[in-house]
Amino acid sequence: MDHDFCLREILPGWKREAMRLCPAWILLFAVGLGCLASSSFAQEPAAPIGTGLQLDRNDILIFSGVAGDQASRDQDGLIAGDLLARLPVVEGRRIHLLTEGRVPIPGGLQVERGEPTLAGLKNAATAVAGRGLTAFVWGHGGLLGGQPVLHVRGPRVGVPDLIAVANAANPGSAWVLAFCGSGKFGAAVMGKDRRVLTSDGETVYGSDPVLMRFVADALEEGGTGFEGFVARVGSRVLGWYEERSLVVQEQPWFGSGDGSGGEWRPVGKK
Repeated sequence: MDHDFCLREILPGWKREAMRLCPAWILLFAVGLGCLASSSFAQEPAAPIGTGLQLDRNDILIFSGVAGDQASRDQDGLIAGDLLARLPVVEGRRIHLLTEGRVPIPGGLQVERGEPTLAGLKNAATAVAGRGLTAFVWGHGGLLGGQPVLHVRGPRVGVPDLIAVANAANPGSAWVLAFCGSGKFGAAVMGKDRRVLTSDGETVYGSDPVLMRFVADALEEGGTGFEGFVARVGSRVLGWYEERSLVVQEQPWFGSGDGSGGEWRPVGKK
């Protein structure tokens, strides 16, 4: 059909011209709205879970030291399971799970199980060489020859062993360390572009920390980066002691290296 003919026959000249141009204006208006919407959404991207710890891209190390009894092994398994449940499925990402506890493995995650020993940690260091890393390490700490160690079956894990893992991984690794003496490990591991959360700092307490109980939930909240995650965990730890009217037996510390000493401070201290 000749649409121009229909317009000429039915409408006066100025109305015919307006209708002829109308589709072009509608198209331009629609394109403008689309660009505005795209710009608006681009400014507010959805933050992935645990953005500050790079859980959406890094390899993951979950390492718990030797458990003294079955109840402790079960607790370690629950903590590890909660961590795995918060991890997004990322193609090509490896998760190194080294724990004695029974851990349910969520579908879609590429999990490589290993022994929570010094040898197992060294194998993990080889596997993460040249890759991004987020590490969760907890258990029972102590001293051996005056040096802080994490107790595992066989030779203990010392500060140089964690440094070796950190040096093998790409710059920018993130660490959560929860055991007596973890502050000594954290202060040493903290280097250029590395961030750490430890369960103690300058003061080493005699009791095993409760910090790891609150990590998974703090990860799930996400949204404000590593320091926000640290603040949430620190608040929960100190609140746990307050609610029970207990003497505080741990003081979380935060460290972030920038190549010139960085930052090393207590978290949420009153």
